[in-house]
Amino acid sequence: MFDIAHRLAGRMIAESRLDGLRLDHIDGLFDPEAYCRRLQAFAEAQQPPGAAPFYIVVEKILARHESPRPGWPIAGTTGYEPLAAAGERADHLVAFARKRGDRRVLVLAGRLFVGLLGWEAARYDGAAWQGASLPLPEDVRGRWRDALTGAVHDFGANATTLPLERLVAVLPAAVLVRVGE
Repeated sequence: MFDIAHRLAGRMIAESRLDGLRLDHIDGLFDPEAYCRRLQAFAEAQQPPGAAPFYIVVEKILARHESPRPGWPIAGTTGYEPLAAAGERADHLVAFARKRGDRRVLVLAGRLFVGLLGWEAARYDGAAWQGASLPLPEDVRGRWRDALTGAVHDFGANATTLPLERLVAVLPAAVLVRVGE
């Protein structure tokens, strides 16, 4: 089945029309590492002599404690940069930045709400995030608008962290886009 499913890609590699592949949602595979190894070996077998090394990139949102799997024959991941919240409530937030060209979006989403709020999870008001913060990469400073609530946040030139109770005060999630983009 593998050979049938990859016939077109193999032909394009052999004709020097394809020198890399991006794989989306690779975690859905039964054995992603084995698939990457098989795909890399297949691609290398198709390449004409003297061709540049074939590369594979995977689209995977990395958790703050993850890095691309060291044993996988991939060139890296695409576009998602995990952001690690700090403080007592940090484990209750998933956050990442996504970059495309000069544009960037920051996504924050609360999780495990019963652990965060107890059985009062239905009464969300943002106060549960008090004391937790999101360290800011330098290239995200400036004015950002939450696409979900319309709130504008100013990440000033000297800001190094943002309090989560400010970012997710209304909803337990935020999608932040730079003002003017």
